[in-house]
Amino acid sequence: MKYSTGAPKLAAVEFLKGFKSTPLLGDQWRQSASGAADMCSAAIGGLEQALSEDANTDNDMFFLEFATSACFISYFIPVDDEWLNVQKALLAVQKVVDQNEEYKVDLPVELRWIRGSDKAWMSPIFTDKPWDCNATEGNTYEDQPLWLGINVATVVGTALDSSLKKTPQTSFNKSFAKCWAQMEQEWISVGGKAHYGKYYGLVAKPPQEGEDGEHWVCFDPSISKDILPEANKQKMREKLAEVDPDKVFDRRFMQELLAPE
Repeated sequence: MKYSTGAPKLAAVEFLKGFKSTPLLGDQWRQSASGAADMCSAAIGGLEQALSEDANTDNDMFFLEFATSACFISYFIPVDDEWLNVQKALLAVQKVVDQNEEYKVDLPVELRWIRGSDKAWMSPIFTDKPWDCNATEGNTYEDQPLWLGINVATVVGTALDSSLKKTPQTSFNKSFAKCWAQMEQEWISVGGKAHYGKYYGLVAKPPQEGEDGEHWVCFDPSISKDILPEANKQKMREKLAEVDPDKVFDRRFMQELLAPE
């Protein structure tokens, strides 16, 4: 059996992106509308190739043939009866695509549909409404809240928070952060919840010493504390107090994520 790792849709973009050791067309290629479009086309071509190849191999699962450095921002959008939230969420991405910013959306936007579950207290789309896999009506899986999972990726490979790499934020960094923050605020306005394993909480701060203009940070505590419902956060605080009374595994991020409302 073949065990594979990586992300197939990102494989082909390496040719356009270039490597640090052997740069080909480099990052500047992606800073034009045509270059970003070519990146998206290359990514889709990579996915199609991976699907074709994996169809004839004995895999443990489909996906993951190759990988490249990438950044992601992902939100769960609650689906209302008229799907207005979905429209607004997608229009937020379209606005960024249409803007004349230095950063361009350079990979296909990924959409998934997910039902809420009562199985994980730390899930952003937790529901306290249990469902019965044997039920035919009333409390079936289809009766659970429906969410759109929207994922925007980029192969920029650069930190939004310059402290992560100890390098100054360039104008491209800031354009990148500004665009993602714009999408994020639109998603939050329709009740969106952050996937906290990816970038979120993008906020502009006053410039740091030696920098021009605003300074962008991520994982802002004011957004972290609103991802999970208070009842679940209280359960987690109690469980942590029980299993880790000395706070050996305590971290600032967990404190911010579980902060009381």
